[in-house]
Amino acid sequence: MELSKRIKTRLSEAKDWSNVLDQLESEAGAAGDGAAQSQAFFDLGRVYEGVLLDRARAMQCFQKAFKLDQKNLLALQYAREIYQRMAHLEMVTRLMGLELRANRDPARAGELNYCYGTALLNLRKIDQARPFLEVGASSPGATTDFQERFQETLYDRGNWQFALQNVTNQITALTGEADPLAADVSKRGSQLSTLYMKAARILQQEAPEDPRLLPLLFKALDASPNNDEAGFVAETLLAAGGHLQHIQKLQDRRVSLVDDVAEKVRLFRNFAAVWQVRLNNVDMAGYFYRQALEYAYAVGGEVLRDDRGYPWHVGAFYILKQGAESRQAPEGLVELGMRGLSVISEPQDAAMIAIAAAELAWRLGNDVDTARHLFSQAAEHAGTALALQEFVQAHGPISTGPSPAQREAEEKARREAEEKARREAEAAAAAQREAEAAARREAEAAAAAQREAEAAARREAGGGRGGEA
Repeated sequence: MELSKRIKTRLSEAKDWSNVLDQLESEAGAAGDGAAQSQAFFDLGRVYEGVLLDRARAMQCFQKAFKLDQKNLLALQYAREIYQRMAHLEMVTRLMGLELRANRDPARAGELNYCYGTALLNLRKIDQARPFLEVGASSPGATTDFQERFQETLYDRGNWQFALQNVTNQITALTGEADPLAADVSKRGSQLSTLYMKAARILQQEAPEDPRLLPLLFKALDASPNNDEAGFVAETLLAAGGHLQHIQKLQDRRVSLVDDVAEKVRLFRNFAAVWQVRLNNVDMAGYFYRQALEYAYAVGGEVLRDDRGYPWHVGAFYILKQGAESRQAPEGLVELGMRGLSVISEPQDAAMIAIAAAELAWRLGNDVDTARHLFSQAAEHAGTALALQEFVQAHGPISTGPSPAQREAEEKARREAEEKARREAEAAAAAQREAEAAARREAEAAAAAQREAEAAARREAGGGRGGEA
């Protein structure tokens, strides 16, 4: 992470990032012997991928790192993972073959076999995939995904229609619908999602032109929107058919079915990467990065970092900034950046966001007061930033007081927090009243039942005395 900080410092000071990145790569190439250079390129690639979200440059660095030192298997893994995002499965299997042969770490064997088998499966090479997936499924620490991929290969290919019917019968038993594609399975969970995925896998392998294949994948995602394997297969099929608008609709629906904010942010980031590196559509990548930032900057905390601990939001904001600059409109990014500054705890990350937002406010929004305030927030950790120096030359020293826009944003946030608290209090009170009413109804019902039981006992006792007389 120390390298990440140094790179962010240099980038925050520069106006043209490409020159800085070229210098960094030159420095990596002069880092000593081959092993040292390999590590330098690998570390640089991680920052490109995790902070700047520049996976094209990251891929080049990882490839150089492995060529310089073929013991650097992490560089090979990171390159392979980018190829996976690109859905370039032939390269995935090629690199995985190298990883499997070179791996000497038993702890990684299960995951490597799983990844290799899954890539083969999606190349419709089920018979080749099965033994690798079996190793993955039987390895220590095997996840549910490992087990599910292996189970998807366990059917009689000579009688696959019968296997498919067995799966659909299980779906019918769980949903009550004779037609599995007519069932409403929204948010029904992983059990149904797994069954729909298994049915789809059979068709993917045996009858890929079957019109039921995509609808089955959609149902798998309805039942469990975080089923990433179903999402990958569906997206690649839609892309192959040129149905890019349906990919967006599918991704939008998946997010709409998720309640957890952290999971929403994860999905938005993943979808943005799909459009960025696989479908080469910068505008659609920005569409999803914008939503990821809206949610992430509303809550802060762990969602501001990816699975490897990198602040992805910095690169996402700069991608949006580039789009806004190309269209010559700030597009609400100044306000978004200010919301981010209220939750970003890392000073250097905050400085980079403050500078980017300040430039938008100044150069595109002609809002000098807001720009001055934002530059002042960046001054401590990026005081030599070229944009800040240019602003000072044009408009004089920066101040430390809040700008009108900042005060308005803070007041808006305060009102929204108060309104949220009021709604939550009203909801809690309503829930309490309903609970009390339910308790009263239960008590009254119990009392009525008790009275009826006592009356029945009296009638029975009276009838017994009459019989004795």
